[in-house]
This record gives sequence, structure tokens and C-alpha cells, in this order.
Amino acid sequence: AHEQAGHDAALADRAADAQRAEVERAQARAEAARTELDRLRREGPSGA
Repeated sequence: AHEQAGHDAALADRAADAQRAEVERAQARAEAARTELDRLRREGPSGA
């Protein structure tokens, strides 16, 4: 029973790591989108 608990904990750790990585990727995409929006706003309609 103890080994099973350890195994479950390891799986949970891996799942949490994967989730954190996914969140970081999503944040990076959001940051890139904000940067792009700022750039487009600065350039204005003429830049489009």
C-alpha cells in the first residue's frame, strides 16, 4: 500500500509539473499577444 501511495504521489508530481509548464506557455503566449497589440497600437492604422 505504501508503494502505491508513493507511485500516486510521483504521478501527481509529474502532472503538476506538466500543468505548470502549460501555464507558463500560456502566459508566454499571452505576453507575446500583448506585445504585438502594443506594437500595432503604436504603429497605428497607417502601419496596417
